Amino acid sequence: MYFFGSRRPLRGKTEISEEGSIWVSERVGNEWGEPQFFRSGLMFVSVTKSDDLYSTNISLDEGEDGYSFTVKLPLVDGKYLEPVSVYGPEGQVNKKTHPCIAPDESYMIFDEVRREGFGEADLYISYRKPDGN
Repeated sequence: MYFFGSRRPLRGKTEISEEGSIWVSERVGNEWGEPQFFRSGLMFVSVTKSDDLYSTNISLDEGEDGYSFTVKLPLVDGKYLEPVSVYGPEGQVNKKTHPCIAPDESYMIFDEVRREGFGEADLYISYRKPDGN
């Protein structure tokens, strides 16, 4: 399965979606199947080797200077659970971030806008602690 974020038109619509969403497509033989809507309010998805998803929650986005945070959607018994915050204390919001999680979840590379950065958005790496945080 291939997960991706898009603002493509939702089913039955022709205009581009105002809100980003995650879509999923399955490979059938040598071709990709028709993308299926997965969940709205999330973009920039990354998948682990255990098929858990990490994504940017853009439902809090407030324009160019808006906020978002990284969430994890664990796969349990073949179903994805509700997203939980994984970056900073629960509920903490940060400038726009776009996570790329290591397949074994040992580290995450992300871009973020910070005042002390070197440009508009800089790359950062965060390592998973032995306690899972």
